[in-house]
Amino acid sequence: DEVVIPPGLTNLGNTCYMNSVVQNFKRCDELKKALKAYNAGGNIAQHQGNEIMTMAGKGLMDDMDNKGDAFAPHHFVNTLRTQFPLFAQ
Repeated sequence: DEVVIPPGLTNLGNTCYMNSVVQNFKRCDELKKALKAYNAGGNIAQHQGNEIMTMAGKGLMDDMDNKGDAFAPHHFVNTLRTQFPLFAQ
């Protein structure tokens, strides 16, 4: 079996540890399956912290499945910093 290595994530200013954790999460098949199946529905303004982070995580995993080259995970990082302001310091 061939191992598919996901694309790298560009550091967006002190995000190297987050990037390494996300790369590890990408290898967890149960998490990938759950995120692919997740469907929040409705308007994003109706959702709260955990749901917003789950939607951002799903988008990031989808990007890692579909992009071939390294990319900057702007949406995920911005969402993380909005939901957890301490991460933005």
